[in-house]
Amino acid sequence: MEAAERKYNYDSLSTTLDKWLNGKTKKGSTKIENLYKAIEIYESDESTIKKIYELSKILKGSEKILNDYSNILMYQYNEGNPLNGCKSKLLDILSFMESAEKKNLVSTAKDLIEHQDYFENYPYARYFIERYRESDALFTKDFLKEEGLDKSTFDYFKDIALELDEYLAIICREKEMESLRERKFQTRQKLLEMYKGITTGETSIEGLKFDELECFNLLPFKDNDTLAELVNDFEIPKAGPVEVKLKKLVRHVVPDKAETILNYLYEHKIFNPLDSQMSDSDIRKTKYIIGGKELTSEDMENVITYMNKRNTPRYTKAVSLVCRKIANGDIQIDEEKRIRMKRK
Repeated sequence: MEAAERKYNYDSLSTTLDKWLNGKTKKGSTKIENLYKAIEIYESDESTIKKIYELSKILKGSEKILNDYSNILMYQYNEGNPLNGCKSKLLDILSFMESAEKKNLVSTAKDLIEHQDYFENYPYARYFIERYRESDALFTKDFLKEEGLDKSTFDYFKDIALELDEYLAIICREKEMESLRERKFQTRQKLLEMYKGITTGETSIEGLKFDELECFNLLPFKDNDTLAELVNDFEIPKAGPVEVKLKKLVRHVVPDKAETILNYLYEHKIFNPLDSQMSDSDIRKTKYIIGGKELTSEDMENVITYMNKRNTPRYTKAVSLVCRKIANGDIQIDEEKRIRMKRK
């Protein structure tokens, strides 16, 4: 027995394990570290499923235990040898894992533990996906803004639906496809209406003449991000910088009317890729003086109301145009927040 122990260097292993278990060394070999962790997990108050999951991660199953720790399991050690107690604990762990494997609990434990967060967050995923289905927002970005969510959180909720609820996943896919179809339809309709306004001076609102502000209102995107999303919707390859994206989008959707539209957009500086977007707060804080008169806080609230109701992109030039029309009385907002436009 002593010769066998010397052959497998048990004295060294015993000393290392003894020191490691008593906290006298910070690190032993990887196998010894894993063995210590396994004993700690096995003797913990964790649930059986959690123990199976953690032990399978560390020890990789009963067959691997037999291979990695055969030098401990195969021999009987003298009383007092720390490997004796270790062997007893390891045999218990081996029996525990063999039983779990026979009952197919290892894969079950993995699924349950790794999806625990999914189960805990499922009610939130269902709530927001159902809100998504009912939302009128065509762009996911607008829906997220309405709900105060970030994209990564919503993507996580969609992952939960995909894993746990086929019906919820179908709802999500159908909403995405419905929004895609509507975005493409509205993009074409707005560009056609814009072309009509440019060439005839008329709008779809009776008595309302086409001008720069109405052109802003007919842009099918609200900012550079939604422009990029539309380019993806129409599967336009290698669109490049923002300015190129606009040209490719218009030429793709209304090829025979594209140059007329693009010429108007650039001549009237409707689209400026460097123009910044203004939030409600930005609009409220900015002073606008038109005709020697500074717009009041009520005027600025009316600017915000108009832009929200007409879905006007918040480019600085568009804000200035709305301010001018409100100052001149061309746009009026009544007490019920209804827009009254001056007709020509």
